[in-house]
Amino acid sequence: MRSDRDEAELLYATATGLPVDRTESSHGRRTLFAPASRRPRTTSRLSEVVLSYGAVWVRTDDGDLWLAPQVPGEGPGYSQGGDTGGKSTPAQLLNRPLDHITSPAVRYDRGAPLEGLFKLVRNAPENTMSTISRVDLEMARTAG
Repeated sequence: MRSDRDEAELLYATATGLPVDRTESSHGRRTLFAPASRRPRTTSRLSEVVLSYGAVWVRTDDGDLWLAPQVPGEGPGYSQGGDTGGKSTPAQLLNRPLDHITSPAVRYDRGAPLEGLFKLVRNAPENTMSTISRVDLEMARTAG
């Protein structure tokens, strides 16, 4: 919720064409609000995944950083907490772009993730930023 003193500016992400709401509070804190697309608009291979404060980012070999696809209405991001949807959704999400970067978003209630990817997400530090390389993702997928 914005206060009357917050200033907002509407921007557009050139890579996705989606709107971005940039706000600046009276204390100088800048925040960007952007919807995630259903699929990244690239054909470059996944290079690494970044888990960051409930958001999942996908970096591709060409250096671009994409907010991971999300299903509309499923919430603002993925939680690393909890036993079911919180950790299984990112684990399911991490499996898909290894084969096809344009794979669609996943729903937390659609099947179980591979055990190795689930453990990788479960063991990632919470409330911070964690980077997982493609090699680590592939090893975790093979392990489980």
